[in-house]
Amino acid sequence: MASPRRIVVSRVETVLVATTLAVLSGCGSDRLPTYPASGTVSLADGTSLEYGLVEFRPVDGETTISARGYIQADGSFELSTYQKSDGAVAGEHLAIVVPPPPAELIPGYIDPKYRHFDTSGLKFVVTKDRKTNRYEIELAHGPRWGQPAIEDD
Repeated sequence: MASPRRIVVSRVETVLVATTLAVLSGCGSDRLPTYPASGTVSLADGTSLEYGLVEFRPVDGETTISARGYIQADGSFELSTYQKSDGAVAGEHLAIVVPPPPAELIPGYIDPKYRHFDTSGLKFVVTKDRKTNRYEIELAHGPRWGQPAIEDD
């Protein structure tokens, strides 16, 4: 059985560790406020993209905090910045969509331009009003969609 002194020390150690972790993790006023943001990703033919990743990055250049959300089987996603589903910082954002690995192996399944902020053409505004932070992202197939894969000789 643990001595009363050891129990008190354990509680003090626990409080100290928890406080240190809170400070180191950026808890407090250093964090920019986030606002719930979600949406769906579909292809031009109306089918949902079933997996992948959506990422929003602020346009302002001063804020380097991006938000990410994994695409679910129904095409939906919820953005997360500091913790699961907490949303994104307010402001204008560029966005990318990265398909899951099997889709990357299908020639032209998704236009590769959507994988890069400078070519995706996806731009959205996150507001403080959570009701407006719902985004419908429609992706075009790539230029080689429907063509046979190129085989190396």
